[in-house]
Amino acid sequence: MAAPPRQRPKQIQPFSRARPALVLLWPGSCYFIVMMIATTSARNLMARLLGGALLALLLTPTLSNAATLPAPKPLAPEAKRCAEAIHRAEAQHHIPSQLLAAVGVAESGRWMGPEQASFAWPWAVTSGRRSWFFPTREAAITHTRHLQALNTTNIDVGCMQVNLGYHGHAFATLEDAFNPETNVAYAAKFLSKLHKARRSWALAVGLYHSANRPRQNHYKRKVMALWNKLRRRAAEVHRLNVQARFAEKRQANHMKQRKNVTLSQATR
Repeated sequence: MAAPPRQRPKQIQPFSRARPALVLLWPGSCYFIVMMIATTSARNLMARLLGGALLALLLTPTLSNAATLPAPKPLAPEAKRCAEAIHRAEAQHHIPSQLLAAVGVAESGRWMGPEQASFAWPWAVTSGRRSWFFPTREAAITHTRHLQALNTTNIDVGCMQVNLGYHGHAFATLEDAFNPETNVAYAAKFLSKLHKARRSWALAVGLYHSANRPRQNHYKRKVMALWNKLRRRAAEVHRLNVQARFAEKRQANHMKQRKNVTLSQATR
């Protein structure tokens, strides 16, 4: 496609060097009142002032784009404890990013209304088909002890829902079992061990849940779907953070340029 023809800029008519004086004749007297004298220095000063004002206006930072960016919402303190422990464990045990987080959501995921997403909950307890999400660790421990008093052994606890019947020996106390750091660390170590034995993260995820093949397959599909969703969400959060940092940097640069223009005009 041919480029459109370029239009010649309009010629701006320069100011005249002088304007005629306005003469007012009053009865009985004649007064010559000079209303305006457009000297060369006055014209130059006016041009500089108008040019500086226009440049400052053009350099005013555009905040509309930055204001419309949906800032990532902070997690609830309880969900944040699991998320941070999971992030560190993934790096320490070389688990693919967001995979352990997907397992955590599958195990103890709790829907968070403000974030419109599910996150692993540290004070979660499951026994059989019943699950409880307690507001504090003390409440979760109290309920777990109640279940143990009823001779219940099939109890899953914490961020990663570690089963106390099979893995209770990994924790010295129930407080340690519900501690997000120790709970997630043991789960990450166990999942990494399964991966080394089977050479497949998908198989390791299935075995993390159950030795029963049908249950493995159902759980694997669930975790893999969550994994893809969490990776997309993490990529979106990263993109929004980058945009926010860029907008802040651009705003700071514009404000700096605006300040420099104002100072330069003031010194002339």
